[in-house]
Amino acid sequence: PDGTVWSFKLRKGARFHNGELVTAEDLLFSLTRSVDLGDVPEAATPTNKVEGRQISKTEITGLDEITITFKTPYAGALVWRSDGHAGNLRMNILPAKLLGEPYDKTEAAYEKLPIGAGPMKMTSRSPGQSMSFERFEDYYYQPKYGAPEDRRARFKFLDLHLVPELSTRVAALRAGQADLVESAEAVRGQVEGAGGRMIYAKEASYVSLMLLGCWRPEVRCFDKRVRQALDYAIDREVILKTLYTPESYAMAGWTFVTPGGIGYTPAIKPVPFDPQKARDLLAAAGYKVPGAAAGKEFGTIVINAWNAGDVAFIPDMAQLVAESWRKELGIDAKVQVTDRTLITQRWIAQQLVDHIRLEVNEARWDGTTIVQSRYNDFKNAQRVSEDPELARIIQEAFKVVDPDKRHDAMAKVYPVLQAEHHALPLGHTNLPWAASKRVLEWQPLSAAAFFNAHWTVRLAQ
Repeated sequence: PDGTVWSFKLRKGARFHNGELVTAEDLLFSLTRSVDLGDVPEAATPTNKVEGRQISKTEITGLDEITITFKTPYAGALVWRSDGHAGNLRMNILPAKLLGEPYDKTEAAYEKLPIGAGPMKMTSRSPGQSMSFERFEDYYYQPKYGAPEDRRARFKFLDLHLVPELSTRVAALRAGQADLVESAEAVRGQVEGAGGRMIYAKEASYVSLMLLGCWRPEVRCFDKRVRQALDYAIDREVILKTLYTPESYAMAGWTFVTPGGIGYTPAIKPVPFDPQKARDLLAAAGYKVPGAAAGKEFGTIVINAWNAGDVAFIPDMAQLVAESWRKELGIDAKVQVTDRTLITQRWIAQQLVDHIRLEVNEARWDGTTIVQSRYNDFKNAQRVSEDPELARIIQEAFKVVDPDKRHDAMAKVYPVLQAEHHALPLGHTNLPWAASKRVLEWQPLSAAAFFNAHWTVRLAQ
């Protein structure tokens, strides 16, 4: 009742792709591995650490059942372990033993040909190039195991190919070698000329500017007026009209809070472009602005960006923001385009304090996990705030675990976070996909960044 204890029970008939039944031991092993870093360095992400710090114990509490006890109420516990989570799933169920041996002794074998319990089983894998799957006939979500419907895939095989070049992807679509490819407005004519069509995955990714280290008194953005000034000095309409189309990009919501997410209301929207207000705020913070002789020099501010795969023109967007700040505030704003991994590593190592990170991340139906990691866990290397009052408001919302009441609870939190201007939203992308003429129907889920719910794809026979 207080939201600290969550029990999970296995469905009947759940089997791994090698035919073995999924057990509570597998469930406990998978859960523990996902949050207990131990000797698994690849699991050592800041998000995993945030999750692990919230858990006091995990245990098998019944037949095919495990229970997780959290230190404080945590409404996001369920979505964190579901297909509803935007990021990499945190509760992939792995076999505790492979080939009769403990998992850690055969992890290398698992990496070559992973075994899961989902609707498609992997048949081959070429790292960085392709993965091939075959329908798993004994998938548990079917009537013979007590499920209300048959969710086994209607197609036999699925091939996924990593093709970085857009032109190559489109050529494969036109040649009948691919049915769904990530696309762009620039190739609409080629797609439609081959009998295909464009499909938009609504609210796939959001883009925002993250001000780093602002809880430190010595950092410029510690002063809320500085954060506000930077926000009001961004001409978002210029960004939209210069780089995107209304179909592929939208200015709505606030960072990860898009219209498809719980807690969104129309009142949550980017601040208007108001250069004079921005100058007044920066001057009130003691800095020199255009048209005024008094004030100290603001100095250089650096926007760290990368070429994102899911959102086009990110470096160009960063340049437009920098131009706005130079023009409206007289700030020496610079853009540094490097590798995403390098930026993240430097951020975690606290080497980007007083910098700005242009964040491109998955939109999400439930933003609980990112709220926890950014605003409510002061040990997290990727936090943006250490404000105890914000943490208190968040913790109150996390106590509301009733699904029917969670929207209202989070709708009270988001305007408070937005008003602090630690993250300056730049909108979200509606990711364009190109579908071949074989695809009769596909309705991608809103606020779901990845190609999921594949059973909704209907192909021509």
